[in-house]
Amino acid sequence: MKNGWKMDDGFYTENNVQAFQYLEDTIPNIKWLRGIGNRKDYRFPLNYYILGMRKKMLMTADYLFNQYLRPYSEKKDLIYYHCWNGTEQTSCNWHNDFCEGANIMFLLYFTDMNKDAGGEIMFRNISQNNRITAFHLPQKYDVVVGSQDKQFEHRVEHFRDPDMHRITMNFGFKVNNSPWT
Repeated sequence: MKNGWKMDDGFYTENNVQAFQYLEDTIPNIKWLRGIGNRKDYRFPLNYYILGMRKKMLMTADYLFNQYLRPYSEKKDLIYYHCWNGTEQTSCNWHNDFCEGANIMFLLYFTDMNKDAGGEIMFRNISQNNRITAFHLPQKYDVVVGSQDKQFEHRVEHFRDPDMHRITMNFGFKVNNSPWT
């Protein structure tokens, strides 16, 4: 275990209001555009740039790096950052986002999930016979840190109501010394 992170589980989670300090006032003002096809249960932020979200997301990325990743990398290497409402159908299959270039991801949740509604995030360790290491029901202010190392995969449980709101932001970082490597 390093800094409370279980090495064979591939994830760490905590409820951290501070991580949302730059964005909390912006999220209620977002206008959402519904996707199509396998993204029909997925909504994109339509007025993203008008609300100054890019700058606020980059400030959040700085906070996440300094709060969680500084011991693992001297240089902040932010690979991606996104915001959405809902989930893509492809996210409901086991997968790993390592191909995008990051080896650690953060998921920030702006909404509470109800246990009967779906939307849980799951992690598994492939090197341990696909052992499920997490079945987490996201709550508002949850920060989930996940490994993108090839031995771990994650997925989202299908929503039982396609109109359900699950506002999520993710950040992918590449660090020199991942705690899971």
